[in-house]
Amino acid sequence: MDQPLGYKIGNWLEIEECLDCLKGKGPKDLEEITIELTSEMLIQAGFKINMEDARKTCFQALRDGSAFNKFLELVRAQGGDAKFLQHPERFLRARYIKKIRATRDGTLSYFDTYQIGLGGIQLGSGRLNADTKIDPYAGIILHKKIGDPVKKGEILLELHSSRRSSLKAAEEQLKEVFIIQPKVINPPKLILSRLD
Repeated sequence: MDQPLGYKIGNWLEIEECLDCLKGKGPKDLEEITIELTSEMLIQAGFKINMEDARKTCFQALRDGSAFNKFLELVRAQGGDAKFLQHPERFLRARYIKKIRATRDGTLSYFDTYQIGLGGIQLGSGRLNADTKIDPYAGIILHKKIGDPVKKGEILLELHSSRRSSLKAAEEQLKEVFIIQPKVINPPKLILSRLD
């Protein structure tokens, strides 16, 4: 993976982004891959529909609210409380936030996704062993993706954690996870090919 999908990494942060996507307000890369996969599922399920019409159907479900409403219906059917999904702003947030800023102008050309994953673990959003306690509020918010122009001082990453000590360690690990080059580059293709 050349870069994370979407902009949010971590348990609750990713749920927020998924909710945005189901409402038709998600990041373009997450929306594109969701529509492609869902369209393929419609065809594989035996619906008499071509790929282009399947994409239109899925796109419309995101835009008209029916995808989000169906998700809420599934949550309720399994005994879940959908009120936080309808009002995610009511959910608690990480107590501590640290912003990592660009040290120069240019174009973001590279992410070390492995180090980003380890940084998320450091913040508490993942675990290295079964005994580690997960911090549901911990994670990373990206502010730039590959191909985006960057100005010195702009926010590149936002680190979230319920533990102040985790922020310092993660900051050290994550301050060099990207390369900013002076030349303009194109973002990587999201889907390279489709296997039939």
